[in-house]
Amino acid sequence: MKKYIAVVLAACLALVCLCACSGKKTYDIQELLSAVEASAGLTDPVDLTEEDLNYDMGLTMENIDSFAGKTENVNGASGRVLVIKAVSGKGEDVKTELQSYVTSRAEFLGNSEEFAGAKAQAEQARVVASGDYVILVMANEGMDYAAVDEAIEAAFA
Repeated sequence: MKKYIAVVLAACLALVCLCACSGKKTYDIQELLSAVEASAGLTDPVDLTEEDLNYDMGLTMENIDSFAGKTENVNGASGRVLVIKAVSGKGEDVKTELQSYVTSRAEFLGNSEEFAGAKAQAEQARVVASGDYVILVMANEGMDYAAVDEAIEAAFA
């Protein structure tokens, strides 16, 4: 009987350990935004709106649970930082849409020699996902993407 109780208790303990380890990591999107915003070098940032995400960036709002973001308020500047908490299981879909946005933004900036520097920065933009959280950093001209990479890695640590 003692062996039976010991086996049952060991099995219960193993289940508790597995349950505790299977949870997805959660983040505060404002904290993630704060952690990466400086790396983009925004000089005149304004908040991104739902309309910006839907109409300007072409994101599917049904895939987005919440977001926080800033964009440069200067015409032709590439600077943009966006943190999205996707609806459960939609992180990769959001990441794919953001990658498409980055490509189209770089193409748009490439239409004018005046924005050549911004185009080069947009082409290097980072879109990184961790579960249902996705970060986009499109740095302004003169910013080093090594610092962006470090900021994203630290934010998701």
